[in-house]
Amino acid sequence: MEIELKGVVDVGNSEHGSFIDEEMMLQPSTISKLRKKPFYEDLDLSVVMAKDKLFEELVVEIDSPEIKTSAMYSIGQAAIEGQRHYTHTNLRGSSEEKGKRFSDVPIIMTVATFAARAVQKAYKNSGELPTAISLTADMITGLPVREYNQSNAQYFAERFTKHQHNVKVLLGAQQSVEVAVNFDFVKVFPEASTAMWAIWKDRKKEVRTGYFFKEFEEAYAEKLKLEGIKEVDGSYFIDKRVLHMDIGEGTTEFPITNGLVPDQKMTNGSDNGIGYAIESILEEYRSKVKLNKAQRHNVSKVLKDKKHKYHKVAMELIEGPLEGQAEDIVNAAAGYMTDANNEIDVVVVYGGGSILLKEYLYPALLEECEDRGIMLLYIPETDAATLYLEGLNVILTNGAFDALKKKALETSKG
Repeated sequence: MEIELKGVVDVGNSEHGSFIDEEMMLQPSTISKLRKKPFYEDLDLSVVMAKDKLFEELVVEIDSPEIKTSAMYSIGQAAIEGQRHYTHTNLRGSSEEKGKRFSDVPIIMTVATFAARAVQKAYKNSGELPTAISLTADMITGLPVREYNQSNAQYFAERFTKHQHNVKVLLGAQQSVEVAVNFDFVKVFPEASTAMWAIWKDRKKEVRTGYFFKEFEEAYAEKLKLEGIKEVDGSYFIDKRVLHMDIGEGTTEFPITNGLVPDQKMTNGSDNGIGYAIESILEEYRSKVKLNKAQRHNVSKVLKDKKHKYHKVAMELIEGPLEGQAEDIVNAAAGYMTDANNEIDVVVVYGGGSILLKEYLYPALLEECEDRGIMLLYIPETDAATLYLEGLNVILTNGAFDALKKKALETSKG
Protein backbone atom coordinates (compact mmCIF):
# COMPACT_ATOMS: atom_id res chain seq x y z
CA MET A 1 0.00 0.00 0.00
CA GLU A 2 1.29 3.44 -0.90
CA ILE A 3 0.76 6.40 1.45
CA GLU A 4 1.78 10.04 1.12
CA LEU A 5 2.06 12.35 4.13
CA LYS A 6 3.04 15.95 4.77
CA GLY A 7 4.01 17.11 8.22
CA VAL A 8 5.95 19.46 10.45
CA VAL A 9 8.11 18.44 13.39
CA ASP A 10 9.51 20.30 16.39
CA VAL A 11 12.25 18.22 18.01
CA GLY A 12 12.52 19.78 21.45
CA ASN A 13 14.56 18.76 24.48
CA SER A 14 11.33 18.06 26.32
CA GLU A 15 8.75 17.21 23.66
CA HIS A 16 8.68 15.97 20.11
CA GLY A 17 5.81 17.86 18.51
CA SER A 18 4.30 17.06 15.15
CA PHE A 19 1.49 18.07 12.81
CA ILE A 20 1.10 15.27 10.26
CA ASP A 21 -1.95 15.17 8.04
CA GLU A 22 -3.33 17.99 10.22
CA GLU A 23 -3.14 15.74 13.31
CA MET A 24 -1.16 17.18 16.22
CA MET A 25 0.89 14.95 18.51
CA LEU A 26 3.08 15.90 21.48
CA GLN A 27 5.31 13.14 22.81
CA PRO A 28 8.15 13.14 25.35
CA SER A 29 11.32 13.47 23.30
CA THR A 30 12.66 10.13 24.50
CA ILE A 31 13.53 6.68 23.20
CA SER A 32 14.37 3.42 24.95
CA LYS A 33 16.18 0.53 23.28
CA LEU A 34 14.50 -2.81 23.91
CA ARG A 35 15.89 -6.35 23.93
CA LYS A 36 12.52 -8.03 23.50
CA LYS A 37 8.94 -7.16 22.69
CA PRO A 38 7.08 -5.64 25.64
CA PHE A 39 3.76 -7.24 24.59
CA TYR A 40 2.36 -10.63 25.65
CA GLU A 41 -0.62 -10.50 23.25
CA ASP A 42 -1.79 -8.52 20.23
CA LEU A 43 -3.26 -5.07 20.77
CA ASP A 44 -6.95 -4.42 20.11
CA LEU A 45 -6.91 -2.50 16.82
CA SER A 46 -10.29 -0.90 17.46
CA VAL A 47 -8.73 0.72 20.54
CA VAL A 48 -5.15 1.37 19.49
CA MET A 49 -6.11 2.98 16.17
CA ALA A 50 -8.47 5.45 17.83
CA LYS A 51 -7.04 9.00 17.76
CA ASP A 52 -3.64 8.91 19.50
CA LYS A 53 -3.80 5.63 21.40
CA LEU A 54 -1.12 4.10 19.17
CA PHE A 55 1.36 6.69 20.39
CA GLU A 56 0.80 5.77 24.03
CA GLU A 57 2.48 2.41 23.44
CA LEU A 58 4.47 2.97 20.28
CA VAL A 59 7.16 0.34 19.77
CA VAL A 60 9.10 0.04 16.52
CA GLU A 61 12.01 -1.76 14.96
CA ILE A 62 14.10 0.67 12.91
CA ASP A 63 16.78 -0.15 10.36
CA SER A 64 18.39 2.99 8.96
CA PRO A 65 21.89 4.01 7.81
CA GLU A 66 21.34 7.31 9.62
CA ILE A 67 21.33 5.91 13.16
CA LYS A 68 24.16 4.28 15.09
CA THR A 69 22.11 1.31 16.29
CA SER A 70 19.34 -0.28 14.27
CA ALA A 71 17.19 -1.95 16.91
CA MET A 72 13.83 -2.16 18.64
CA TYR A 73 12.77 1.04 20.44
CA SER A 74 9.89 2.22 22.54
CA ILE A 75 9.03 5.79 21.61
CA GLY A 76 7.91 8.83 23.60
CA GLN A 77 5.41 8.08 26.35
CA ALA A 78 6.08 4.35 26.07
CA ALA A 79 9.79 5.01 26.67
CA ILE A 80 9.41 6.82 29.98
CA GLU A 81 7.00 4.31 31.50
CA GLY A 82 8.43 1.65 33.76
CA GLN A 83 11.99 1.49 35.02
CA ARG A 84 13.89 1.15 31.74
CA HIS A 85 16.72 3.52 30.92
CA TYR A 86 15.80 5.96 28.19
CA THR A 87 17.66 8.41 25.99
CA HIS A 88 16.71 12.02 25.30
CA THR A 89 18.28 15.02 23.62
CA ASN A 90 21.14 16.62 25.54
CA LEU A 91 20.26 19.87 27.34
CA ARG A 92 23.68 21.20 26.46
CA GLY A 93 23.26 20.31 22.81
CA SER A 94 23.96 23.71 21.29
CA SER A 95 27.74 23.25 21.06
CA GLU A 96 29.27 22.32 17.72
CA GLU A 97 30.19 18.78 18.72
CA LYS A 98 26.83 18.08 20.37
CA GLY A 99 24.48 19.78 17.95
CA LYS A 100 20.96 18.47 17.52
CA ARG A 101 21.73 17.59 13.93
CA PHE A 102 24.09 14.85 15.14
CA SER A 103 21.68 13.21 17.60
CA ASP A 104 19.88 9.98 16.68
CA VAL A 105 16.89 10.86 18.89
CA PRO A 106 15.33 13.29 16.35
CA ILE A 107 15.77 10.76 13.54
CA ILE A 108 14.30 7.82 15.44
CA MET A 109 11.42 9.80 16.94
CA THR A 110 10.50 11.48 13.66
CA VAL A 111 10.74 8.41 11.44
CA ALA A 112 8.74 6.37 13.97
CA THR A 113 6.07 9.07 14.21
CA PHE A 114 5.62 9.26 10.44
CA ALA A 115 5.49 5.46 10.21
CA ALA A 116 2.84 5.27 12.93
CA ARG A 117 0.74 7.96 11.21
CA ALA A 118 1.00 5.99 7.97
CA VAL A 119 -0.29 2.86 9.71
CA GLN A 120 -3.17 4.84 11.21
CA LYS A 121 -4.07 6.36 7.85
CA ALA A 122 -3.95 3.00 6.07
CA TYR A 123 -6.18 1.40 8.68
CA LYS A 124 -8.60 4.33 8.62
CA ASN A 125 -8.85 4.23 4.82
CA SER A 126 -9.32 0.48 4.44
CA GLY A 127 -10.52 -0.77 7.82
CA GLU A 128 -7.81 -3.41 7.65
CA LEU A 129 -4.21 -3.66 8.76
CA PRO A 130 -1.85 -3.87 5.77
CA THR A 131 1.25 -6.02 5.95
CA ALA A 132 3.42 -3.37 4.30
CA ILE A 133 3.32 0.34 3.47
CA SER A 134 5.46 2.43 1.15
CA LEU A 135 5.44 5.92 2.65
CA THR A 136 6.55 9.06 0.84
CA ALA A 137 6.77 12.11 3.08
CA ASP A 138 7.47 15.84 2.96
CA MET A 139 8.44 17.64 6.14
CA ILE A 140 9.40 20.96 7.73
CA THR A 141 11.52 20.95 10.87
CA GLY A 142 14.12 23.15 12.54
CA LEU A 143 17.49 23.52 14.24
CA PRO A 144 18.40 25.84 17.16
CA VAL A 145 19.28 29.32 15.94
CA ARG A 146 22.89 29.06 17.13
CA GLU A 147 23.30 25.78 15.24
CA TYR A 148 21.50 26.90 12.11
CA ASN A 149 23.27 27.74 8.89
CA GLN A 150 22.79 26.48 5.33
CA SER A 151 25.39 23.74 5.66
CA ASN A 152 24.01 22.40 8.95
CA ALA A 153 20.44 22.63 7.68
CA GLN A 154 21.34 20.65 4.57
CA TYR A 155 23.18 18.02 6.65
CA PHE A 156 20.18 17.58 8.95
CA ALA A 157 17.71 17.43 6.05
CA GLU A 158 19.81 14.83 4.26
CA ARG A 159 19.78 12.56 7.30
CA PHE A 160 16.10 12.12 6.43
CA THR A 161 16.19 12.30 2.62
CA LYS A 162 19.41 10.50 1.68
CA HIS A 163 18.30 6.98 2.58
CA GLN A 164 15.19 4.87 3.02
CA HIS A 165 14.30 4.13 6.64
CA ASN A 166 12.78 0.70 7.25
CA VAL A 167 10.39 0.62 10.18
CA LYS A 168 8.35 -2.21 11.64
CA VAL A 169 5.51 -0.83 13.75
CA LEU A 170 4.71 -3.44 16.41
CA LEU A 171 1.07 -3.81 17.37
CA GLY A 172 1.40 -6.53 19.96
CA ALA A 173 3.05 -9.94 20.25
CA GLN A 174 2.40 -10.95 16.63
CA GLN A 175 0.81 -8.05 14.72
CA SER A 176 3.08 -5.63 12.90
CA VAL A 177 3.30 -3.48 9.78
CA GLU A 178 6.42 -2.94 7.69
CA VAL A 179 6.77 0.71 6.65
CA ALA A 180 9.36 1.84 4.11
CA VAL A 181 9.79 5.54 4.90
CA ASN A 182 11.16 7.81 2.16
CA PHE A 183 11.37 11.57 2.66
CA ASP A 184 11.03 13.35 -0.67
CA PHE A 185 11.73 16.88 0.56
CA VAL A 186 12.68 18.30 3.97
CA LYS A 187 12.95 22.02 4.73
CA VAL A 188 14.87 23.09 7.83
CA PHE A 189 14.26 26.52 9.42
CA PRO A 190 15.91 28.27 12.37
CA GLU A 191 13.83 27.30 15.40
CA ALA A 192 11.38 29.89 16.76
CA SER A 193 11.67 32.20 13.75
CA THR A 194 8.51 30.80 12.14
CA ALA A 195 6.31 31.43 15.19
CA MET A 196 5.20 34.77 13.72
CA TRP A 197 3.08 32.82 11.23
CA ALA A 198 1.07 31.38 14.15
CA ILE A 199 0.75 34.77 15.86
CA TRP A 200 -0.69 36.07 12.62
CA LYS A 201 -3.04 33.18 11.88
CA ASP A 202 -4.71 30.41 13.90
CA ARG A 203 -5.14 26.71 13.09
CA LYS A 204 -8.10 27.52 10.86
CA LYS A 205 -5.76 29.78 8.84
CA GLU A 206 -7.81 32.81 9.90
CA VAL A 207 -6.32 36.01 11.35
CA ARG A 208 -5.93 35.35 15.06
CA THR A 209 -8.18 37.28 17.46
CA GLY A 210 -9.63 37.10 20.96
CA TYR A 211 -8.19 35.68 24.19
CA PHE A 212 -4.73 35.32 22.67
CA PHE A 213 -4.15 39.07 22.95
CA LYS A 214 -6.26 39.90 26.03
CA GLU A 215 -3.34 40.44 28.43
CA PHE A 216 -1.51 42.48 25.80
CA GLU A 217 -4.57 44.69 25.23
CA GLU A 218 -4.94 45.31 28.97
CA ALA A 219 -1.24 46.14 29.42
CA TYR A 220 -1.18 48.62 26.52
CA ALA A 221 -4.77 49.91 26.51
CA GLU A 222 -3.73 53.57 26.53
CA LYS A 223 -1.16 53.19 23.74
CA LEU A 224 -3.57 51.15 21.60
CA LYS A 225 -6.29 53.75 22.13
CA LEU A 226 -3.98 56.48 20.89
CA GLU A 227 -3.27 54.34 17.82
CA GLY A 228 -7.00 54.00 17.22
CA ILE A 229 -6.98 50.24 17.77
CA LYS A 230 -10.06 48.85 19.53
CA GLU A 231 -9.14 45.18 19.27
CA VAL A 232 -5.74 43.63 18.61
CA ASP A 233 -5.51 40.79 16.12
CA GLY A 234 -2.62 38.92 14.53
CA SER A 235 -2.20 41.44 11.73
CA TYR A 236 -1.06 44.04 14.30
CA PHE A 237 2.32 42.30 14.51
CA ILE A 238 2.95 41.73 10.80
CA ASP A 239 4.92 44.96 10.34
CA LYS A 240 6.67 44.79 13.72
CA ARG A 241 10.30 44.05 14.52
CA VAL A 242 10.03 41.25 17.07
CA LEU A 243 12.50 39.72 19.50
CA HIS A 244 11.39 36.15 20.14
CA MET A 245 11.98 34.28 23.39
CA ASP A 246 11.25 30.61 22.80
CA ILE A 247 11.89 28.98 26.18
CA GLY A 248 12.31 25.22 26.26
CA GLU A 249 13.91 22.78 28.67
CA GLY A 250 17.50 23.16 27.55
CA THR A 251 17.72 26.32 25.48
CA THR A 252 16.08 29.68 24.98
CA GLU A 253 16.09 30.93 21.41
CA PHE A 254 16.25 34.70 20.75
CA PRO A 255 15.79 35.23 16.99
CA ILE A 256 14.60 38.55 15.63
CA THR A 257 12.05 38.81 12.83
CA ASN A 258 11.01 41.72 10.68
CA GLY A 259 7.38 40.85 10.15
CA LEU A 260 7.47 37.25 8.92
CA VAL A 261 11.10 37.40 7.77
CA PRO A 262 13.97 36.32 10.07
CA ASP A 263 16.83 38.77 10.57
CA GLN A 264 19.76 36.53 9.63
CA LYS A 265 22.23 38.79 11.45
CA MET A 266 20.43 38.46 14.79
CA THR A 267 20.28 34.76 15.65
CA ASN A 268 21.04 34.26 19.31
CA GLY A 269 20.29 31.78 22.03
CA SER A 270 21.28 30.82 25.56
CA ASP A 271 21.63 27.60 27.54
CA ASN A 272 18.66 28.35 29.79
CA GLY A 273 15.41 26.54 30.37
CA ILE A 274 13.34 24.68 32.91
CA GLY A 275 15.31 21.48 32.30
CA TYR A 276 18.24 22.92 34.27
CA ALA A 277 15.89 23.78 37.12
CA ILE A 278 14.45 20.26 37.05
CA GLU A 279 17.87 18.59 37.02
CA SER A 280 18.89 20.62 40.07
CA ILE A 281 16.05 19.13 42.17
CA LEU A 282 16.13 15.51 40.98
CA GLU A 283 18.01 14.08 43.96
CA GLU A 284 15.84 15.87 46.52
CA TYR A 285 12.67 14.99 44.60
CA ARG A 286 13.58 11.28 44.60
CA SER A 287 14.16 11.46 48.34
CA LYS A 288 10.90 13.28 49.04
CA VAL A 289 8.68 10.87 47.10
CA LYS A 290 10.65 7.71 47.96
CA LEU A 291 11.79 6.80 44.45
CA ASN A 292 15.08 5.21 43.46
CA LYS A 293 14.80 6.53 39.91
CA ALA A 294 13.29 9.68 38.44
CA GLN A 295 14.68 11.29 35.33
CA ARG A 296 14.10 14.76 33.97
CA HIS A 297 11.14 13.80 31.79
CA ASN A 298 9.39 12.08 34.71
CA VAL A 299 9.54 15.25 36.81
CA SER A 300 8.65 17.43 33.83
CA LYS A 301 5.47 15.40 33.39
CA VAL A 302 4.61 15.83 37.09
CA LEU A 303 5.13 19.60 36.89
CA LYS A 304 2.78 19.86 33.90
CA ASP A 305 0.04 17.79 35.53
CA LYS A 306 -1.59 19.90 38.25
CA LYS A 307 -3.62 16.89 39.39
CA HIS A 308 -0.60 14.63 39.90
CA LYS A 309 -0.13 13.54 43.51
CA TYR A 310 3.47 14.81 43.50
CA HIS A 311 2.80 18.10 41.70
CA LYS A 312 2.82 20.18 44.88
CA VAL A 313 6.07 18.59 46.08
CA ALA A 314 7.80 19.23 42.75
CA MET A 315 6.54 22.83 42.59
CA GLU A 316 7.81 23.60 46.09
CA LEU A 317 11.24 22.21 45.28
CA ILE A 318 11.62 23.99 41.96
CA GLU A 319 10.57 27.49 43.01
CA GLY A 320 14.12 28.71 43.75
CA PRO A 321 15.71 27.21 40.62
CA LEU A 322 12.94 28.71 38.48
CA GLU A 323 13.64 32.15 39.92
CA GLY A 324 17.30 31.69 39.00
CA GLN A 325 16.50 30.67 35.44
CA ALA A 326 14.10 33.61 35.05
CA GLU A 327 16.78 36.05 36.18
CA ASP A 328 19.30 34.58 33.75
CA ILE A 329 16.80 34.71 30.86
CA VAL A 330 15.88 38.36 31.55
CA ASN A 331 19.56 39.27 31.65
CA ALA A 332 20.16 37.48 28.34
CA ALA A 333 17.13 39.16 26.75
CA ALA A 334 18.31 42.57 27.97
CA GLY A 335 21.69 41.94 26.37
CA TYR A 336 20.10 41.07 23.02
CA MET A 337 17.88 44.16 23.17
CA THR A 338 21.01 46.23 23.68
CA ASP A 339 22.77 44.45 20.81
CA ALA A 340 19.80 45.47 18.62
CA ASN A 341 20.10 49.09 19.85
CA ASN A 342 16.61 48.65 21.35
CA GLU A 343 15.28 48.70 17.76
CA ILE A 344 12.62 46.20 18.81
CA ASP A 345 8.88 46.86 18.71
CA VAL A 346 7.67 43.78 20.61
CA VAL A 347 9.18 40.99 22.67
CA VAL A 348 7.18 37.76 22.29
CA VAL A 349 7.56 35.00 24.90
CA TYR A 350 6.45 31.41 24.32
CA GLY A 351 7.66 27.81 24.48
CA GLY A 352 6.86 25.09 27.00
CA GLY A 353 9.27 26.56 29.54
CA SER A 354 7.51 29.94 29.50
CA ILE A 355 4.48 28.46 31.28
CA LEU A 356 6.19 27.49 34.55
CA LEU A 357 8.45 30.54 34.44
CA LYS A 358 5.76 33.18 33.93
CA GLU A 359 5.24 33.97 37.62
CA TYR A 360 8.93 34.86 37.96
CA LEU A 361 9.72 36.04 34.43
CA TYR A 362 6.82 38.27 33.38
CA PRO A 363 7.12 41.07 35.98
CA ALA A 364 10.88 41.51 35.55
CA LEU A 365 10.71 41.27 31.76
CA LEU A 366 7.79 43.72 31.58
CA GLU A 367 9.81 46.26 33.58
CA GLU A 368 12.86 45.73 31.35
CA CYS A 369 10.75 46.24 28.22
CA GLU A 370 9.02 49.35 29.59
CA ASP A 371 12.40 50.92 30.39
CA ARG A 372 13.39 50.46 26.75
CA GLY A 373 10.09 51.48 25.12
CA ILE A 374 9.36 47.93 23.96
CA MET A 375 6.02 46.11 24.19
CA LEU A 376 5.67 42.59 25.62
CA LEU A 377 3.39 39.82 24.34
CA TYR A 378 3.42 36.76 26.61
CA ILE A 379 1.66 33.91 24.81
CA PRO A 380 -1.17 32.23 26.81
CA GLU A 381 -0.52 28.87 28.44
CA THR A 382 -2.94 27.13 26.06
CA ASP A 383 -0.78 28.01 23.05
CA ALA A 384 2.72 28.64 24.40
CA ALA A 385 4.15 25.14 23.97
CA THR A 386 2.94 24.68 20.38
CA LEU A 387 3.25 28.17 18.86
CA TYR A 388 6.43 27.43 16.90
CA LEU A 389 4.99 24.10 15.72
CA GLU A 390 1.78 25.81 14.61
CA GLY A 391 3.80 28.40 12.73
CA LEU A 392 5.53 25.62 10.80
CA ASN A 393 2.14 24.12 10.02
CA VAL A 394 0.82 27.42 8.62
CA ILE A 395 3.80 27.48 6.24
CA LEU A 396 3.16 23.86 5.26
CA THR A 397 -0.51 24.38 4.46
CA ASN A 398 -0.71 27.91 3.03
CA GLY A 399 1.21 27.24 -0.18
CA ALA A 400 4.57 28.60 1.02
CA PHE A 401 6.05 25.12 1.46
CA ASP A 402 5.03 24.00 -2.03
CA ALA A 403 6.76 27.08 -3.47
CA LEU A 404 9.93 26.33 -1.47
CA LYS A 405 9.92 22.72 -2.66
CA LYS A 406 9.40 23.72 -6.28
CA LYS A 407 12.26 26.24 -6.11
CA ALA A 408 14.58 23.69 -4.46
CA LEU A 409 13.83 21.05 -7.10
CA GLU A 410 14.39 23.55 -9.93
CA THR A 411 17.72 24.61 -8.39
CA SER A 412 18.88 20.98 -8.01
CA LYS A 413 18.18 20.36 -11.69
CA GLY A 414 20.36 23.32 -12.59
